[in-house]
Amino acid sequence: MEIGSEEEFHLALHTFLGDMSVLALPAEEACEAMGYYNVAHELWYFLPNKYLLENKLGLFSSAQVNEMKHLFKLIQEIPKESREWTEVQEESVMNMPPWESVRSKAVEILNLLKPIIEINKVYFEIKH
Repeated sequence: MEIGSEEEFHLALHTFLGDMSVLALPAEEACEAMGYYNVAHELWYFLPNKYLLENKLGLFSSAQVNEMKHLFKLIQEIPKESREWTEVQEESVMNMPPWESVRSKAVEILNLLKPIIEINKVYFEIKH
């Protein structure tokens, strides 16, 4: 069964928002939320979701798209030593300085996306 473009967009957005919610947490809480498993690398790898930037449903304003592009650029610029694999809390690279500006930007974007977050919640409430 194939899913439509609206459902595909909302699924991608839902996943993105979940990752953003983790990223917006303080470093220790983010690592705990993901079970200390490969946290920095997975957020670095999965968050720059360029599919969302296509804005196929036209839900994002140009300002929202630009802010997400800026976040994705910040994430992609995180040096390798700040996104290495670890399962150990004490070795968490999420505490390294490059993540601080990314974390702050994630909080800003989540606030900016509040109307879209509500649309996404309603979509899933109606679907399920």
